[in-house]
Formats: sequence, structure tokens, C-alpha cells
Amino acid sequence: MSTLYVRDVPDETKAALAKLAAEQGSSVSEYVRHVLNDIAKTELRAEAVRNADAQLDAIHAQADTWPSRADISEAIDEVRDEYERGGTS
Repeated sequence: MSTLYVRDVPDETKAALAKLAAEQGSSVSEYVRHVLNDIAKTELRAEAVRNADAQLDAIHAQADTWPSRADISEAIDEVRDEYERGGTS
């Protein structure tokens, strides 16, 4: 693990972080580490979605025909309905 130092944090921000950390029963360092980890995980998930979208767009651009989002959604709904009725589609 590495260490991260943050300079010039306003006093009111530091006080707010201390309050939030205390409410969670943790130190400011633990609280900020948790918040930063959540931010990083959220960004990594968003990046994965963007990459998947880009890959799908590339596939779509190469395909002669490709179902629309509405067609895909309708097909999913049909399969879900059949499953809920006890069918074996």
C-alpha cells in the first residue's frame, strides 16, 4: 500500500470529515480511505461499461444487421414472460 498526503484541506472540510468518521466509528484516515476506495471502484465499473459499450458499437458497425435495443428488450421480455408462466423457452 502507498501513502497519500493531501495538502491545503480547508478547516471546515477537515471538521466535516472528522464528524462523518466519528459517526461511522472510524478514524478520519479510515473513513477517507473507504470513500476513496468507493470512488475508485465506481469509476472502474463505469470504465468497464464504457469499454463494453465501445466493443458493442464496434461489433454493431461491422454487422450487416443488428437487432435494435427495442428488439433485444422485447425478446428478453418474451423469454421472461414465458419463464414466469412456467414455459421452457
